[in-house]
Amino acid sequence: MSDHDLSWFRSALAGRLRSAESDARLEGVSALERVAREHPREQPAIMAVLIAFVRERAHEAPAVPSRPLRPRRRAGVGPDLQAALTALARRDTGLDTHLVDLSGAVLPHAVLSGAFLAKALLRGVDLTGARLDGADLSGARLRGALLGGTDLRGADLRGADLCGARLGGSDLRGADLRKADLRGADLDGANLGGADLRGADLGGADLGGAELREADLRDARLEGAGLSNAGLEGTDLRRAGLNGAHLFGANLTGADLTEARLDGAELGYDMRGVRLAGASLPGAALNRARLGNADLSGADLRGALLEHADLVGADLTGADLRGARLIGTATKDAAVPPEERG
Repeated sequence: MSDHDLSWFRSALAGRLRSAESDARLEGVSALERVAREHPREQPAIMAVLIAFVRERAHEAPAVPSRPLRPRRRAGVGPDLQAALTALARRDTGLDTHLVDLSGAVLPHAVLSGAFLAKALLRGVDLTGARLDGADLSGARLRGALLGGTDLRGADLRGADLCGARLGGSDLRGADLRKADLRGADLDGANLGGADLRGADLGGADLGGAELREADLRDARLEGAGLSNAGLEGTDLRRAGLNGAHLFGANLTGADLTEARLDGAELGYDMRGVRLAGASLPGAALNRARLGNADLSGADLRGALLEHADLVGADLTGADLRGARLIGTATKDAAVPPEERG
């Protein structure tokens, strides 16, 4: 088929996407994908047509709910839209000439498992309840996106812009979020078990009730983040910035906070066996905290509130407790200066 014939054929098929009949649109999408597969030089133009089709059809303005967003059971995308998304997901990415731009599209419950959407423009997209497990979203621009209840297991979100995104109840187990921007994001009740969040910025994010068991948060920024009732058992928080973070009711059993910065943080009750060696904790609220056998060697606890805390068997070697409040604190076998004991 000549270039002229291909261009005419592509235009004719694109016209079918404007049909009022869903079946006709679906046939048009399928035919266009087939042409792209059989004539690779046509793929960039065809993908541009399909992207425009998705954006035109998925134009419903999403209602931005008050926080936290909880997944709503809504009708998913139609078969024609899903076919177009599937074609985008399995295109030959080596032929791409432009970034995928689906900003503002409303695509609840769409299936994009394993899709290549690296550096895609997805600002404000509504993918509530969608399947994006195993997708490559590295460097994607997802600022303000609605991703409540979304399946993002094993997704590659390295360096993604998720600032202000709503991810309440989403499944991010095993996801790669290294250096992702999650400032102000809503992750209430999200499952981040085993996720890699090294160097990620979660400043001011809402992680209340989130599951972060065995997650890697080394060098992450969590200043002012809400982590109340979060599951942080065995989490690696070495050198993390947690200044002013709210950890009330969080389970930090076995977590590693070596050299973490927790100035003014409100910490949870149960921190038995937690590693806080060299951590910065001046002014931290630790009243009634369970810190039995915790490693606080070399920690900066100046002015910390430790009233009625359990420090039995804790390692406080070299810790700075000047000005700390230790009234009623259990300090058996802990190296606490006598004048500070309650």
